[in-house]
Amino acid sequence: MSSEFLDEEVEVEEEDENEAKHKQLLREDDEDSEEEEGENLDTYEKDDFIVSDEEIEEDNIPPLLPGEVQGDTSTKRKTHPGKKKKKFKRLKRGGESLSREVSDLLERGQEIVNAGASSASKEKYDRSMDEMEDEDVNRDDMRDFIVREGRFVDEDIFDDDEEELGQDIYMERDDEEKKITLKELFGPDILKEKFLTEEDERIKQEDAPERILLRQGIRKTDEHELYNEAVWIYSKAFMEEVEQNIRAYRHLIANTTTDEFAEIKKLFVETIIKVLNFILKYRYDIPYISQYKKEDFEDILYKDEFGNDRDLWRIFEWDEKWCILQSKKKKLKDMFIDNYKLNIDSYYLALLDEFDSVDDVNDLQLYFTFIYRDSFDSQVNIDIKKPTKRDLYTIAKRDGLGDLSKLFGISPKEYADNLNFGYVHHEQRDCDEEPNKAAERLLGRSKTFNTVNNILKGAIHILANQIVHEPTIRQRVRTQFQRSSKIKMKLTTKGRATEDVTLHEFTHYNPNDKSSPGEYTYGIFEIDPVRFVQALKYETLGLLKIKIYLEDAHYDELFDYTNFYFSNKTNPVASKWNEQRKKVFDEAKVLFNKTIPHYMKNYLKSKGCDKLCEMCERSLTSKLMEGPYGHSKEEPFDYEEFITDENPRATKYRILSCIPGGEERERTTWVMLDENGEVAATKVWPIGHPLETKNTSEEDKKILLQMRADLVNLIRTHRPAVIAIATCGGLIFKKIKEYFDKDPYENFKGDLRVPYEIVPDDIARIYENSTRAKTEFPNENVVTRRAISVGRRLRDPLTEIAGLFNNEELLCVKFHPLQDMIPKDQLVRGLEKSLVRVVNRVGVEFNRVVSYPSLQNTLRFVSGLGPRKADLLLQKIRKSDEGFVMERDDISNIYFADQKNVATNCVGFLIIRKPPQRPYNEEETFNIINATRVHPLSYPLAKKMAEDGLDVNNLPIENIYEIVKNSHPLDELDLDAYADELEKLNYGRTHTTLKDIKEELKYPFKDPRNDFKSINGNVSLIFEYVTGETDETLKSYSIVLANVVTVLERIAFCKLDNGLFGVVTVDNINEQKRYKGIDLRDFLKEGEYKYFVIVEVVKDEFKVRLSRRVEDFIRADPNWNQSPVRYESEIPEAYQQSFQQQQQQQQVRKRRFRRTISHPAFKDCDYAEAKDLLKNKADGELIIRSSSKGFDHLAITVKYANDLYINYDVEERDKADANSLGRTLVVNGKKFSDLDEVIHYCVDNLMDFTHMLIESSGKFENKSRDEIKEILREEKRKNPNRIPYRVGMSTSKAAKFYIYYLPGRQTVKEKIVTVTPDGYEFNKRTFQDTVKLFNAFKRSCQEHSTSRNTQQSGGKWDV
Repeated sequence: MSSEFLDEEVEVEEEDENEAKHKQLLREDDEDSEEEEGENLDTYEKDDFIVSDEEIEEDNIPPLLPGEVQGDTSTKRKTHPGKKKKKFKRLKRGGESLSREVSDLLERGQEIVNAGASSASKEKYDRSMDEMEDEDVNRDDMRDFIVREGRFVDEDIFDDDEEELGQDIYMERDDEEKKITLKELFGPDILKEKFLTEEDERIKQEDAPERILLRQGIRKTDEHELYNEAVWIYSKAFMEEVEQNIRAYRHLIANTTTDEFAEIKKLFVETIIKVLNFILKYRYDIPYISQYKKEDFEDILYKDEFGNDRDLWRIFEWDEKWCILQSKKKKLKDMFIDNYKLNIDSYYLALLDEFDSVDDVNDLQLYFTFIYRDSFDSQVNIDIKKPTKRDLYTIAKRDGLGDLSKLFGISPKEYADNLNFGYVHHEQRDCDEEPNKAAERLLGRSKTFNTVNNILKGAIHILANQIVHEPTIRQRVRTQFQRSSKIKMKLTTKGRATEDVTLHEFTHYNPNDKSSPGEYTYGIFEIDPVRFVQALKYETLGLLKIKIYLEDAHYDELFDYTNFYFSNKTNPVASKWNEQRKKVFDEAKVLFNKTIPHYMKNYLKSKGCDKLCEMCERSLTSKLMEGPYGHSKEEPFDYEEFITDENPRATKYRILSCIPGGEERERTTWVMLDENGEVAATKVWPIGHPLETKNTSEEDKKILLQMRADLVNLIRTHRPAVIAIATCGGLIFKKIKEYFDKDPYENFKGDLRVPYEIVPDDIARIYENSTRAKTEFPNENVVTRRAISVGRRLRDPLTEIAGLFNNEELLCVKFHPLQDMIPKDQLVRGLEKSLVRVVNRVGVEFNRVVSYPSLQNTLRFVSGLGPRKADLLLQKIRKSDEGFVMERDDISNIYFADQKNVATNCVGFLIIRKPPQRPYNEEETFNIINATRVHPLSYPLAKKMAEDGLDVNNLPIENIYEIVKNSHPLDELDLDAYADELEKLNYGRTHTTLKDIKEELKYPFKDPRNDFKSINGNVSLIFEYVTGETDETLKSYSIVLANVVTVLERIAFCKLDNGLFGVVTVDNINEQKRYKGIDLRDFLKEGEYKYFVIVEVVKDEFKVRLSRRVEDFIRADPNWNQSPVRYESEIPEAYQQSFQQQQQQQQVRKRRFRRTISHPAFKDCDYAEAKDLLKNKADGELIIRSSSKGFDHLAITVKYANDLYINYDVEERDKADANSLGRTLVVNGKKFSDLDEVIHYCVDNLMDFTHMLIESSGKFENKSRDEIKEILREEKRKNPNRIPYRVGMSTSKAAKFYIYYLPGRQTVKEKIVTVTPDGYEFNKRTFQDTVKLFNAFKRSCQEHSTSRNTQQSGGKWDV
């Protein structure tokens, strides 16, 4: 970044700050000002009871802004944040007319940047300006607003401000020649989302793979650096695994070698250097290296079904880590040596070059900033007055105790040398004077260290800190922690009360054993990193406490101070100094135990997250490798079908997709999809399923008959190959499944009998509310979109799942229960890696992707491409005359003619077949080799192989199809002999390449995905998908609360909170064995809620059998009252309350409707999980989540302060359907049009008012209630004639503050202030700045005192 650019940034920031300061003068609260205008406050102002609006404490003057002159006090107080936002909102409304042009402008892309906006855009812009002028505030009203309350605000200032605002935001009307660019029209977020920034344009045009351009560390390297990096990567990423599996590599080295580890290391380092050259020098993407350069490493690196992909990605990622390490070293050296000219010991500069981890370099940086901070501070911001340091180390150094610390003998650096060398390299230097006498000479120098004992403690503190910050010692301690530390886990009171077996397993806690301690200590290697991450999650929930420590024995062994630091002399003076030296290490232990455990938590969490990320990658890979419907690896190659291209490869079926209704007024919806996943027809049933019952009315029977006829006609017309039934709808799903299983009406005869497949709807639930769905089908409801996604998933899971990667919607899929603990960027990169891996193995049928936008989701993951370059390629082809590609060379020579490297990376993974819109013509066949994995660079080898197989010479490349039609001659070729001959001619190793070419000519681009596997027969899996219940969440002999729906004499039907129906029979209602004469209606009433025991889960019928027998209750819960109980009222009250609380918690948790809202703050979680996610976030951070109140509500959870959270209920109105976001959102009776407006009102305003009260009032104390009271009493003693007051925050209730004041001598009184999005609520009034709030507070106290006819004993108020 150039210095000129930085200077511009600084100037802009200064202008923005001055402008913001300038605008603060213009905003007042109209309502409060009008109310106070007529009040006579002179009586109170005489004795300073009311603080003037212009009054400001000298101590509370804010720091000077850039360019501000000292003494300028024009800014009196912070303004109401709502007013600040309100003016912005008015401007925002004026710009809404421009949003209509967004789609057109984005399609034209860079053309608009170069050519400017169209005349239509300018006309719409002018209309928006007219509308804004009509809405603007009348100048007379504004003048009245400015002068109210006697505030002296120059009207010219406001005029200048408004004029400046217009210059900054809007173009002048008479400026007809001014061009509008994308940057002027849209915010940076939109440009970034659509890849239209200048950086995106650079990436599009640069000739290198996009994934390489987006990572750090693209640079030119020499052989020496590459060797050093390769050795480093081997030691960090491979060495441990290789040495543990040495037998697997012995075949690669000579039997005569004496050091097999060194030989294998040499092979790995050479291989890593080759891979690094491919990445850095030749700019090859990982899929390209894996597919076409495998001969250079396939015997060395790990190999699986994806080749050497895993280790190649590992080298790619560790190369980036190497670059980060080198960059950090360089920045550290530049900062402390080149910039600040610090005289740093060459020993530490050598350490900087030697250290090979970021942790070690961080230790060195910590050492520099600690030891050299006085020199550092003297050169940084030298003209700015800085607060005086008050830490003990600084005070001790300032007071001269550093001289005493030198009398302890060798320095910390010399002691570190002794430890590192393993022998006494520096002899201890003994002082002739006893420690106490040496300390006595410093008496009187310091107020803090005013005794001999304190002086010695100060010197010990200096040495302990220096030892703790010594880089090599810190490195040794950290390593010892990684090898020998202990992890102690202890349940909290809340954790003991939680019925979580997994939690209790961490501490071996038995809830039924009162003597169980609820704590356990692990060795560092006894707990798996993934389990540790789970324990950390419990800790964030307040259920578990984790302590990591190193035992004293390990410290003593590590420090070995008796040999390397103590004096070996035996005289009394030396012994006394040794006693003091021992105290140095005792304090060093304490300091290490304060810092290293935090590092260890992050270290173990990082290792656990790495493993979790790999698990998520594997989970996604398994989903992506699911075969499309009808796919079989054993299916022989059909040349005629392949060449005519009547259907897309692998996904050649028409699919009829069904969404069973039943969820929140959803109707059963049918969508017909063609071979390309395009919608051909839709049908909605007015009744959920077509089966008749004995209670079906004649009118409904006619409707059902028509429904069945419509379905038959749909099948007859479009001839689907399969019906995809989504796993939703509960009992409706069951009925539709029965309809196709039994066909009671004999509707599906002959070729109309179509098989069905049950398809999970988890991906479709995310898609239905995604940006992609709204773009593709803006006029369809979410149920139709869900049906489309279900059908497309059955047709091609890879394409459908890949489409969720946009806007990170794929993160809504649960790949692992702990995936929320993985850093978001790490998880996104891991999932992208999985998509890149599978997409390039499967290939992309390019001409079909160009023709059908819904299939373009996979193109961005092709080798060398990315979202930017894929879009660039598609744009170029669409603009061409043909609109398709017939040869791979066209990509290299035409469309990517200026990006040969990118073309080389991608063409081998693009399947070029006949364009789908062109009919088959025998005379115009496509070159079949372009539809294989054979890279154009290897076409000569393929041609030679075909010639040898066909026994012809000079075979044209376009005639290679002849060997594909009859590939048997290829099996007779001796490829190894040919490869040996090529190697002798210096063409390199080609054994594997020739074998790959042979396989491609036998079966072009064979789909490697697994065979399609139906789940129709997996009852448990279907039950889990439909109900969301597993064997753990819903099991036999568990107690549930159910709503009694229907009661008959011998049977009753109930509905559980998860939507399942339960059946209660007369034999399960009473413990008696004689049931004759018992009527269930005497025990159960329709509409009431009762507790039941689940005695059986009947998964295939989607129901449970329930019981009310006491013996079943006792079996379900041994704590159930042992006396015979038949009725709810006889349950012990204490147990009833506790059980109800548990059931209510479960109800809230289960009632939460799983939704996906297209908003960056949305998370699919409940309140407890939201608190967990927000715990370590900054105040004011928020999460939007689904609500337990139903489909028409959302919840916003805001972190207000430590352990204080606020929940807002957002009611949705004008919903298109159950799952979509309402067009109108209501919070606290106020209506909003989108979630950003809600956030601005609920969160931004709330936090702005809070910060104003804390920062600008000058009266806030971040202390406990008792401490604040003591402060007031102390101030009262100093000045009895004043009434001191302070503001404190409630530690138990969010947004609650207390104003403490002391009118008398001892009794401190308090009043409550509630911060709301509208301001400060006090005495049933709302105030929008702190001055008016405190005036009202003082006035209320005065009125209270007057009403009691008493006099204030304290005198005047503090200001």
